[in-house]
Amino acid sequence: MRNLVPLACLALVAAAGCAARPNTTEDLAGEVRAYSEGVRWRRYEDAAAKLPPALREAFLDAHDELDEDLFVDDYEIARLKLHRDRNSAIVQVKYTWHLDSVGVVHDTVVEQRWRRHGKAWLREEEYRRRGEPMPGLEDAPEEPPERPDPHGPGDAEAARSEMPPAGENH
Repeated sequence: MRNLVPLACLALVAAAGCAARPNTTEDLAGEVRAYSEGVRWRRYEDAAAKLPPALREAFLDAHDELDEDLFVDDYEIARLKLHRDRNSAIVQVKYTWHLDSVGVVHDTVVEQRWRRHGKAWLREEEYRRRGEPMPGLEDAPEEPPERPDPHGPGDAEAARSEMPPAGENH
């Protein structure tokens, strides 16, 4: 009976340790919200803190120029896809915004690429995917940067080798 008490205590400590382990998806979603809230409420220093240090000054300069006219009315995280490595992700955010000088409300969906740096998630890239062009936001490049295969290395090539060439019917 004496041996059961220490084992029960050990089980409680282990369970508490598991409960304290961070949830990667929830952590990332929180960082995306913090970045988007910073942009929405014009707290650009807060938003810039979610970027790698090399990108922060350019971000702050661009938003200083837009600050008088661009208003982000709302945002919604539309999609969050964590890669298999659990250290990178693609996030789509829908921004509702307007230019004060024009007064017309627009929706723009952006794709963001996030990567874990130690314990912190940082937004490394952001491009317009669809909707109206938004000031301060670049369009997606013609050829998007290569994304890690969410199924792991080799799976994409195996899947392609199993597919018949275009135009052939089997």
